[in-house]
Amino acid sequence: MIPRNVKTFGDLIQSAARHYANRTAVKIRPRFRTISWTYQELYSNSLSIAQLLKKNGVKKGDKVILWAPNSHLWVASFFGIQLLGAVAVPVSIQNNELFIRKIAKQTSAKLIIKSLRFPTISRLKNINIENTDFDSNPKFTPVKSNENDLAEIIYTSGTTGDPKGVMLTHKNILSDVKATSNIIPINENDRFLSILPLSHMFEQTAGMLLPLYKGCQITYATSLNSISIRKNLVDDRITKFVAVPEFLKLVMKRIENEAENKGKKKQLETLFGISKRVPM
Repeated sequence: MIPRNVKTFGDLIQSAARHYANRTAVKIRPRFRTISWTYQELYSNSLSIAQLLKKNGVKKGDKVILWAPNSHLWVASFFGIQLLGAVAVPVSIQNNELFIRKIAKQTSAKLIIKSLRFPTISRLKNINIENTDFDSNPKFTPVKSNENDLAEIIYTSGTTGDPKGVMLTHKNILSDVKATSNIIPINENDRFLSILPLSHMFEQTAGMLLPLYKGCQITYATSLNSISIRKNLVDDRITKFVAVPEFLKLVMKRIENEAENKGKKKQLETLFGISKRVPM
């Protein structure tokens, strides 16, 4: 198990690579192929990203926007930013170009790592995440960070006004990861499915950092339709995933509609009644 004295994200990914080296860390199935990285490969590819950022003039303390869907590349980019001592600014894939320009100005961002599907942001260095070439033997030496250094800026949903950037240190976030690991029983044999956006702290903390801290495998869903999710659950023998009430309501509604269409609504209600008396 990773020592509890890890104080930064750089410490976490380096320790994970040492302790879980050849275990599968992240997996994704884009179209008809499967991409799977071990913990050692994830660390090496994160170093490659850090090296690339450094070549593009990014240094410790600089802000780097991360605008891309959940994937193994998102995770490597996030840790690459951290290994350089820079500050990640993850943004939702739902955000538009105008919003990205606004936060780039607010944060004085040096560079943006983005998906090819999104427009180029002018007056900012752009790296397309899908075109990243990974050095098989990166020579980059991780920059030393402090637990009280700024690690990332997360923009809130802005339900009562314009989104605000929340500044979080390594200690802010890793203290949650360590505390959660004491409450939720997780071990190296658990396999997570990631369906919520990594630009939100809920998924980032409970669905990425916590599993990596405990040596688990994470599969990234490429689609949120029920057939695709079911295939992920079965093929990767998923044991855990992080969800929100709205997602669970949607799943329940689909089950109820299917039962009603097949004339089995009464049987479903009976099973729900029985389930309340069955031990968890």
